[in-house]
Amino acid sequence: MSAAAASSEGEQPSVALRLASQPSGGDRAAQEEGSRGENARSVEAAVEEPAAAAEGNEARHFALCLAPEAGAEVQEVEESIEEMLIRLDEFCGMTDMIRSDTSQLLDEAIPLIKAKMIEMNNIYMKVDKLETEMTILQALVQQMRWHETFMNILTAVKFLKTASVKGFKAFVKMVGQHLSFLEEQVLQAEKAHAVLPYTVRKLFGSSALPLFNNKHTSSPQHTYNLPELYRTEDYFPIKYIGSKYQSH
Repeated sequence: MSAAAASSEGEQPSVALRLASQPSGGDRAAQEEGSRGENARSVEAAVEEPAAAAEGNEARHFALCLAPEAGAEVQEVEESIEEMLIRLDEFCGMTDMIRSDTSQLLDEAIPLIKAKMIEMNNIYMKVDKLETEMTILQALVQQMRWHETFMNILTAVKFLKTASVKGFKAFVKMVGQHLSFLEEQVLQAEKAHAVLPYTVRKLFGSSALPLFNNKHTSSPQHTYNLPELYRTEDYFPIKYIGSKYQSH
């Protein structure tokens, strides 16, 4: 009985282990569903792999068909891009040159221009001062000229007053002397060349005495030489008289 009991005791753990190792009903269902999903995925993968390979082959074929035309266009685009880059380099070089020139102007030329502007402002101020002084001098010269002309006029008027009075007196005195001289000459001429009265000449001019009349007419006539007298033109020039009385 002990042996049988021992054998029975030894068989009990093995049976328990066997029962524990066997899955239950729920576990079996889960395992079956997992195996079914794996089989479905493997089938789908087996189906999708040829389709993806076919699509890749078609894409490569399409790319090969489009490669020559796309290459020419890409080359043109690349050439235009290179040309634009060259122009961009030139523009950058030009801008750098302009910047260097502007910096040189700002550093060198502008200070010189400022100095010249200061000098020119000083010159402008001097010119303005000279203009004001010139205007003042012109006004003074004009005043001096007016004063000088006024003084000349006054002196001329004074001289004319004195000269005219003295000259008129001298002229009247000279005319009186010449008139007295002419009167003396006329008296002497009358005495030297006495003529008969008019009544006697009328009687002698009648037809009764033609011979006497012929003798009287045939007698030589004496000429009278006028002495040198003053000339009015010397004291009153003709040009003034003509300009004043030319219209009359």
